[in-house]
Amino acid sequence: GWRKFRERRCGVLAPATVERFRKVAQAAINLLGEEHDFVAPKLKAIKVENKRVRFLSIEEQGRLLNSYAEHVRPIALSLCYQGLRTQEALQLQWENVNLQHQTLYIDRTKNGEPRTVPMHPRVLEALHTIARAAGAPSKGHVFLNRFGVPYADTRDYKYPGGNPISKAHRTACKRAGVTDFRPHDWRHHWASWLVMNGVG
Repeated sequence: GWRKFRERRCGVLAPATVERFRKVAQAAINLLGEEHDFVAPKLKAIKVENKRVRFLSIEEQGRLLNSYAEHVRPIALSLCYQGLRTQEALQLQWENVNLQHQTLYIDRTKNGEPRTVPMHPRVLEALHTIARAAGAPSKGHVFLNRFGVPYADTRDYKYPGGNPISKAHRTACKRAGVTDFRPHDWRHHWASWLVMNGVG
């Protein structure tokens, strides 16, 4: 069953994603083994290499941020300056934005622990602009696509979906002359510059 699942569903997925599926399957098999008194077979682990760390120079950063479409630029700012994961940014709700105290509350995180983060001045400025244009909303999604509707939450897909801003990101990278830089690399960029500036 695991072999068939890999063949049918995992062909284009990253090794780390397939390994997460394997761990869930292994946990289910282990539980069945305990409940039905049989030795659970071991699914071979997927080799994952996480050596890739990509970050930009400050000049590249500015060039890329300026190259995004207008409705995507505030999202990119939140990835660049807040270190948010893409879906943490895309699913940000106005009720979790405190412009007065200049904080963002991230209620759904990868490790399951909500967190509150201070807003970077550039992100604060961008969200003030969006809030004014939208009539100071108190609820709903902060970021909307070019059709004025919220981005899909791919975390809820039965099988992993693509990144909703990947096409806009590729276009911005092409305009800015930036290569080999994925949307999630903004998080690496943010963390790398924190370390280089002596934080953490």
